[in-house]
Amino acid sequence: MSLLRLVFLKPPLSQYVPGGTMAFTVALSNDLGDNEALEKGEVPGLRIEVSLRRVGTVDWVAVGQVPLDAHVPVYSGQTVQVSVPRRLPQGLYQVRLAHHSLSQVGPSPILGAGASILRDAPPLLLLPIVSEVFTLGHGASKVQGIPTTHCYRELPWTMKGSTDPLILQESCSDRTLGGRVWDASLVTLSFLRALFSEGRVISTAPPVPSGWAIDQLTDPGLWQRLYSVKAQTNHALMERVRIDLGIQSSPLKEPGSKECGEQSRVIELGSGCGVVGLALARRLGPKGQVILTDLDEVLEETTRSNLSLQAVPPLPEIATLAWGDIQAAERIQASLKGPVDLIIGSDIIYNAAYHHDLLHSLRALLPPGAWFLLGYKPRLPQEEGEFFRLIHAAGFRGSIIWSEGGLYTWAWKAPDPHGRSLTLPNGYLAS
Repeated sequence: MSLLRLVFLKPPLSQYVPGGTMAFTVALSNDLGDNEALEKGEVPGLRIEVSLRRVGTVDWVAVGQVPLDAHVPVYSGQTVQVSVPRRLPQGLYQVRLAHHSLSQVGPSPILGAGASILRDAPPLLLLPIVSEVFTLGHGASKVQGIPTTHCYRELPWTMKGSTDPLILQESCSDRTLGGRVWDASLVTLSFLRALFSEGRVISTAPPVPSGWAIDQLTDPGLWQRLYSVKAQTNHALMERVRIDLGIQSSPLKEPGSKECGEQSRVIELGSGCGVVGLALARRLGPKGQVILTDLDEVLEETTRSNLSLQAVPPLPEIATLAWGDIQAAERIQASLKGPVDLIIGSDIIYNAAYHHDLLHSLRALLPPGAWFLLGYKPRLPQEEGEFFRLIHAAGFRGSIIWSEGGLYTWAWKAPDPHGRSLTLPNGYLAS
């Protein structure tokens, strides 16, 4: 399953006035920017002009259609609606992308020659995949003397009575290391809303069949069978994580041992723009501790900028961590107020060359019995499946805890030194 991004080759500026037109150019790419035809200039950008009309005395609305036929002919008749519902106080436009269903059936260039596209069940989605508002604006800075252009994203984050959105700066270029909010992090946000929700999580059909084996994860067909636009949760595993983090009380324990999870200590790996860590820090409050980690250049160019944009404290800490650097991991451990409760990472296993280093960092940072949450977007299951084999061989046990729009959140529990196996109903977390 593939989620494609509308790449704004020329981001819309904010100087337009009602009654005029706003023109910008878009093209298709995935969230890694992997579109060789686009890079070679073989796929033309689509220029769209949107007319602006005033609504009331302050806001205005603009609507236009972007056809996808020029990029992938089999999607003939499919369009994306682009609307600008209002102007932000900062002078940025909110651009909402609405997906329209396919109008024909045909072979799929994404799923392979043997697959078909079913009417009204497209195999691709267009961001934002969780119905959030995508905000584009114009900003500029220099990285090593090279001018860069920034876009901005506003993500609603209503939790603990706060309605202030997360404001994020990201690169308008898909090729900027750690500079984009990737698909899996948006699904991780959706999962966190459920994880920290009041009361019990409503049980739905588990997204993984019972009795699955690690080797199955290398089969692209598995991910196609599991695909569901509607969010699904592994209720038994969700309950286990919530109890361990103190979010939900256990019948066998005194309730509120960690005050609803607010004293949790969390490390995010490969933070990039920092959207997940920022959301967690806001949810946990001043009693919790969240540390965002990434490479130096990512932290300086992207992560620090996004911390400065937030209007609501508390903010997470940041620390440099190259996977496999055990000394850096030890420095991070020394800065913690106690043992790590949770490590989280979104879209961090797409490059098989770093699987071993990632596992080394996990083992260095994660104490026995703590949790590792992985936001996963299947791209090349044959290669990405190697990480699942490695972490399983290292003694971690886990399964899918959340599924939404063809993306998944995994929950892995660190090895128990006493050798106790972890088992949940239907074969989940089997040793």
